[in-house]
Amino acid sequence: MSPRMQNRAAGKPRLFAVAMAVAALFTLCLADFADARKRSFGGRSGSSVQKRYHSPSAQGNFSRNKQFKQRSGGGFNGGVDRARSGNQQGGQSRDWSGRQDLQGERQQGRTDRTDLRQEGRGDRVDSRAETRRQISDDIADNNYWHNDYHNDGWWGDDDVAWAFFGGLTLGAVIASLPPRYETVVVTGTTYYYANGTYYQVDSGGQYVVVPPPAGAVVQHAPTQVTNVYVNGEEYGYANGAYYDVKPPKDEESDPTFEVVAPPVGATVTSLPDGATSEKIDGTAYFVFAGTYYKPFYSGSDVVYMVVENPKS
Repeated sequence: MSPRMQNRAAGKPRLFAVAMAVAALFTLCLADFADARKRSFGGRSGSSVQKRYHSPSAQGNFSRNKQFKQRSGGGFNGGVDRARSGNQQGGQSRDWSGRQDLQGERQQGRTDRTDLRQEGRGDRVDSRAETRRQISDDIADNNYWHNDYHNDGWWGDDDVAWAFFGGLTLGAVIASLPPRYETVVVTGTTYYYANGTYYQVDSGGQYVVVPPPAGAVVQHAPTQVTNVYVNGEEYGYANGAYYDVKPPKDEESDPTFEVVAPPVGATVTSLPDGATSEKIDGTAYFVFAGTYYKPFYSGSDVVYMVVENPKS
């Protein structure tokens, strides 16, 4: 072997040893670098986000961002939320104000209507009180029946028609009473009064027309009534009944009407239904429920005067 060949064979082991030494050194450096990264970032399990988060600068930035969000109400979304909340609160405030205004107007309207009703009731009360005072004065002055106080509209047209078709003549029988009537008791006897006509119940349960009972007190005068003066006293006359008006007991009451015995000297222009004619000693009379009427001429008209019983 030549010297050159010998030198080459001797250099190969040295080159291999150098390469192994370099590799070992590089491995050692990698291990040190990995160990340093592990100590700096908390081990191999931490992600890059975690490493940034755990860094001092990241912690400071996060704290400042959190404080900003707290002050600003959550950043952009917080601002939007605050704007929406403000708009809602403003709308609610306007709605509440509008409702309050509407409620105030309604309350004012109710108050005005209440005042008007109270004022109207006060006027009506004053008017009724004045009317009753006037009635009392007219009764005292014998001028009641000249007025229309008695025509209070309580009786309806159906009551008049009922009496017309049922018959007003004494002894007429009807099956039922008119829609409006009053129950009157005189010395223990019950009568039913309807717009000037008086009824009693017969044994068959029907209603018979009877003469007006003296002493009966009714609340509503008949519709068709005229005034009659006898010896300075005024009476109301309707279909054979003579009424003496009684003043109201107080300002809350209405006058009442008492049936009285036909006053001798009363002169009327029409006879009650059911009156019959009778001639006594050559003189013609008309009789109704024991009351005698004598006819006279007043100008060209015939009138009838209540007279004493010619037979007595």
